[in-house]
Amino acid sequence: IPKKIFGKYIFIPTQFHKDISLKNSKLKMMDCVKQVMKLCKKHKIPLVVKIHPHIKGEHKEYQENILKMLKKKYYEHIYVTKMSINILMKKSLFTVTLNGSTIMDNFINQTPVLVLLKCLYSNTDAVIYDDNLKNGFIRMLTKDYDLEHMLDKQRKIVWWYLKHNLSYDNSPSENISILEKHFQSKLRLNQE
Repeated sequence: IPKKIFGKYIFIPTQFHKDISLKNSKLKMMDCVKQVMKLCKKHKIPLVVKIHPHIKGEHKEYQENILKMLKKKYYEHIYVTKMSINILMKKSLFTVTLNGSTIMDNFINQTPVLVLLKCLYSNTDAVIYDDNLKNGFIRMLTKDYDLEHMLDKQRKIVWWYLKHNLSYDNSPSENISILEKHFQSKLRLNQE
C-alpha cells in the first residue's frame, strides 16, 4: 500500500466466511466489507483489506473477485495487501472486524478496533462494540471513546491471556499449574 495513506486508512482483516462464529450472523464478511467501503467512500478514507492467509481456493477467489469489483465499480481507494497484520493495524486509523481472532492482534499492537458481532470482548472497554456499523464507524472516526482506557484494558487482557494459558514456552509443571488453577476456579463456580 502507498506510504502516503499510512495513518489515514481503515483496515479490515477478512475472516473465513464459513467460520463457525459467523454461521448464524446476519452480517456476513463480504457484506461488511461492502458497507465499510461505502462509509470510507463517503468520508474519503482509503480502505485496506487483508484476506485471511488461510483462505484458499474458491473461497479466496470469491473474496478477491468481490474486492476487485468493488475497487473497479465503486471505490478506487481500496487496497488489498499481504503485508504484516501488525503493521497494517499500527498504520491504520482503526480496525473493523466482525468477531475474529485478530482482535487479540489489535490488543497486542495496542490499536483501536470496532467489533460488529458479539464475541468474548464485546462487553469490555478494550473494543468499541456496536452491531450498527454506521454508528460504530462514526464513533471510531470521531474518536468518541477513551483511547487510553481502551489500551489499558487491552494490556490487561493480553497479560491475563499470557498468564493463564498454556504455552510451549512454559515448563510442563508450569502448564499443569495453570490447568489446576482453571479446574479449581471451575469447581468453585460449580459449588456456588
